Amino acid sequence: MSLREIVFDIETNGFKYPVDILMATVLEIKDNGLHKYTTLSLRDFDDNYDFLCSLLKLMSPDGYDELKFLLNTQTTLITFNGKKFDLPVLRDNLLRYGVEWYPVKYFKHVDIYDDFIRNNFIRSPKTLGANKLESVHARYIGGGIDIDDISGSDFPDLYKEAVEKGDEDLHQLLVDYNQQDVRLTLELYNRFKMFLP
Repeated sequence: MSLREIVFDIETNGFKYPVDILMATVLEIKDNGLHKYTTLSLRDFDDNYDFLCSLLKLMSPDGYDELKFLLNTQTTLITFNGKKFDLPVLRDNLLRYGVEWYPVKYFKHVDIYDDFIRNNFIRSPKTLGANKLESVHARYIGGGIDIDDISGSDFPDLYKEAVEKGDEDLHQLLVDYNQQDVRLTLELYNRFKMFLP
């Protein structure tokens, strides 16, 4: 059985229903230590269904063969606020096309944000944004934040602009931002995994 860790993050068109995924990054870490970042962008697919199927295949290399996947892989899925946002949004998007798949059914799930709160690691001021990924990372690790002029709330408008204008530089900046979120999540996980369930 192979071991693998997946760090997962999505960027969306906002927070109001229906929420559509615009971009997703999956960082796969295999038991031999090799890392592989893959970022999918909706603009590169014919439609939302193709995008979601590609994302699902990326997260589950054995595809829809649940038994084969469960027998061949022990996967830990790592997110930051994934229990309340990323995974429910992914599930809702898949259900729109009649695809029932929920990664927690197949993977051990570590949600850094949720587990931090449960274990009282996050003791920050009750100020807006104090528990955002970048803020938590800055408090506990420091440094490593290369893109600090974009926020999740800016993403939908910037993504729309990049697609409509064909601005490859802006699109690449958004890819880098999404990958940064995954990297920051991994750094928090590596720092605190000995304390997490």
